[in-house]
Amino acid sequence: MKIKQFEANTEKEAMLQVKEEFGKEALIVSVKNIKPKGIFKLFKHPCVQVTAALEDKEAAAANEKQIMDKKVLETEEKYDNIYHSKSIENIEDKLNKLEQIIRNGEKDNNLIIEKEQVSEKNIPLINLIYSQLIKNEVNEKVANKIMFGLNESLSKGNIKMNDLVSIIYKRIINELGDIETVDFSGTGPKIITFIGPTGVGKTTTIAKLASYFALNNDKSIGLITADTYRIAAVEQLRTFAKILNIPVEVVYNNEDIKSSIKRFEDKDLIIIDTAGRSHKNSEKLDDMEELLSLIPRNEVYLVLSVTTKYKDLISIAESYMNITDFKVIFTKLDESICVGNILNFRYKLGVKLSYVTFGQNVPDDITEVNPHNIAKSLLGGQG
Repeated sequence: MKIKQFEANTEKEAMLQVKEEFGKEALIVSVKNIKPKGIFKLFKHPCVQVTAALEDKEAAAANEKQIMDKKVLETEEKYDNIYHSKSIENIEDKLNKLEQIIRNGEKDNNLIIEKEQVSEKNIPLINLIYSQLIKNEVNEKVANKIMFGLNESLSKGNIKMNDLVSIIYKRIINELGDIETVDFSGTGPKIITFIGPTGVGKTTTIAKLASYFALNNDKSIGLITADTYRIAAVEQLRTFAKILNIPVEVVYNNEDIKSSIKRFEDKDLIIIDTAGRSHKNSEKLDDMEELLSLIPRNEVYLVLSVTTKYKDLISIAESYMNITDFKVIFTKLDESICVGNILNFRYKLGVKLSYVTFGQNVPDDITEVNPHNIAKSLLGGQG
């Protein structure tokens, strides 16, 4: 804390000095009227002495943080035994049971081994679960929606402690919505087009999906790439196509796309790769919109990396939403310890989720989005 004395002819003048140097946050310690003493008192006028103090913000912040950290630690220690007690015994087992119950449409009345009476000591459990969501980078608005009304309902006895995690788990599942993947119903070849910014692993994702359907579902596949801006991307796709014995065509302008599709009309699945576009380049996005308009029966997938910042994810997706409808594939789950962005994205835009990728292995490291795994991961289990 910084302390200083200010002297002036009047109290008002002294206060102005304090305000000028210390600002509005100054603390007035004392105000004294000083009379001159000794031989010089005949030549001096009385003055006002104001003693003011200013708290060192950094020191105060550090002290406050230390106090808060101590309180948090005490709270966590106090309620950790509750969170992991028999009433919510083995969160991993509970979440796995929840998944099985929801999948089977069963009632979950006997989900917990032991029931616990509602009391004030149980309310902080909601705060602990809320903190777990925030820790996993769930947006505050989303976390508040998921936790809405539970504190009041719990304190009033409208819900039981043993239902708490079940309710939150189900709310996360509902927020993620139905998952939509490639649907082969209908006549003629299924045509899917991949769009997205550069660097998200779009070409590798195409290779994974193509090999998955070729090897696991015995589908005949044709690949078309319009990504002629990156020679490496074309060669990478050709390499995968050669290994899988899948034909691949390169189109250099929008007019060629129809003829390439026609040559693959005997295939079960046609996958089209497009050049990575910056969502800020409106001219390139216009070209993309024109290309997409030429593809019949088209199903579009936007490929995004889960490691991308939330605001950038939203900005990218909104730019593409101006030109087409799409489903979303999230890549690079293996490079992120949090999956909160997926929930945030779904909450903000309501776009359907489809697949996730989590490594470089083709075709193993791709799967459908599993809402149960995401919910378990967000609540502290193993997704």
